[in-house]
Order: sequence, then structure tokens, then C-alpha cells
Amino acid sequence: MNKQDMLLRDYNALLGDYYNFTAKNYSSFVERYIKLLSNLNGNYTLTLNSLPKIKETYGNLLKAVQALGMQGNVTREDFEPLLMEFNDLLTSLAAKELESLVGETITIKVNLCIDYGNGTREWHNVSTSPGITLFDLTQQVAQIEYDYYPTMQPGHVLM
Repeated sequence: MNKQDMLLRDYNALLGDYYNFTAKNYSSFVERYIKLLSNLNGNYTLTLNSLPKIKETYGNLLKAVQALGMQGNVTREDFEPLLMEFNDLLTSLAAKELESLVGETITIKVNLCIDYGNGTREWHNVSTSPGITLFDLTQQVAQIEYDYYPTMQPGHVLM
């Protein structure tokens, strides 16, 4: 189970208990919420530290829930916005972390040798993203002349 799944599990448990709660004072949820925020901080420390706006949102949520903890009586209207903001924060952090992971893991390193047929060979070390064709990659690293014959099989290009 990954960190986002664990946080979502704990958040959903808290949310379920919150919606099934029938008493008037919601102060019993404050400590669980603070623990949830602490777990979020522990699991997303690097991402939080690299995104000042999101870190500010985290800090504001922590201050708000600590202020609620000082009150004797916490109403549903006081606590519900914090629950919704936590979900938004977790979603934002997970999305930002995924963006950075995708950017790191989907870079392809290609070693390309072009043999010009006259004894000249050139090696090119290229980093690219998925979806590029060998033809496009060759055009990026070398100046080539080519003819395209549409009556041939799709994608046949003579260089």
C-alpha cells in the first residue's frame, strides 16, 4: 500500500466517522485530524518543501485545526471545511508528485549511429520522450534529405 493510499484510508475513516457522528461537539475529531496532517507532512516532506504555496496551505490548515483544538466546543460548521481542504491538499500533493515522477521516469536515452555510406559515421547520444519515431529523432540530430512514397507501406521513407 503506497503512502497516498494509506493517507486516503485514514482520511476516509475520519470522514466516515464525521458523517455518522450525531453529537454536537466535534472536538474529538481534532486530534485525529492533527495526526492525519502530521502523516501527510511525513509522507510528502520533499514535495511540500519544494512547493511554497502548497506548504503555506498545509501550515494554514495546521494553525486552523490547532486553534480549533483550543476551543472547548467544535461545531460541524467549523470542522467540515478543514476536512474538505485536507482532501484538496492531498490531491494536489499527489498530483504534483506524480508530475515530477512522470517527468523523471519517461526520459529515454538513445545512442544513435548514422552511417553515411562514405566511410563517415556519427554517434549521437540523445535524451527524448516516448512517442518520437526513429525518423523524427534522426531529423533532430542530422540534416537529411529524404523522399516519401505514399503508395508504399505506411511509414516507408527512403533517405
